[in-house]
Amino acid sequence: MGCQTESTQGRALSAKTYAADSMTIQSCTAFCAGYAFAGVEYGRECYCGDAFGGGSVGAPADQCSMKCAGDAKTLCGGPGRLSVYKAA
Repeated sequence: MGCQTESTQGRALSAKTYAADSMTIQSCTAFCAGYAFAGVEYGRECYCGDAFGGGSVGAPADQCSMKCAGDAKTLCGGPGRLSVYKAA
């Protein structure tokens, strides 16, 4: 769904989270099942939520350029940037 900034009032997606050195887009979207969105940040962090926090806005795609810790062929956000997907 694109690249998104963190919220200016906390996390962009704050309902549920985990971090792992085996992070993939698939593992994050599965973890976020039941929520509207799954966001991967900094290559290894997964965040879930139904709405974005205040101040979170779309960002240029090139700002979400960190490789996923568990799958170097895919991109998983960046510093303060989330690659956002529909949750599974």
